[in-house]
Amino acid sequence: MPKPTNGNLQSRYRTRLAGLIAEAIRRIDLDLTGLRVLTAAATGPSVVTPNIAALGGADVTAYTKDSRHGTVAEVYRETVQLAQEMGAESKITVVRLQSGGLKVGELMCKNGKVAKTEPRYAGLAHPL
Repeated sequence: MPKPTNGNLQSRYRTRLAGLIAEAIRRIDLDLTGLRVLTAAATGPSVVTPNIAALGGADVTAYTKDSRHGTVAEVYRETVQLAQEMGAESKITVVRLQSGGLKVGELMCKNGKVAKTEPRYAGLAHPL
């Protein structure tokens, strides 16, 4: 599978990822309808996390910041490109993480772990 380059997922890569995500959601009958999910957005393989939740029916807030792995603009572009490929772009809001916090959601996913968010993080992220 080709690797993403310059914050722009290659079309073949996006199409393959979208198909794999859709198949996994179908196989496990994932239904997140009515949930709000807070998760990280990143470049490369981590681009799938907010997209899985969105295709599963959740309203997703995906937070990001500039890092050595990609800029906020690159993360936004990759996340939205994949969401568009799956028809789920209306379910994802990408926000720039401000110093010290996250926006509140009902469910937070990070590195394979799931935890409830804490109210102290409310309002510390801004939509892009």
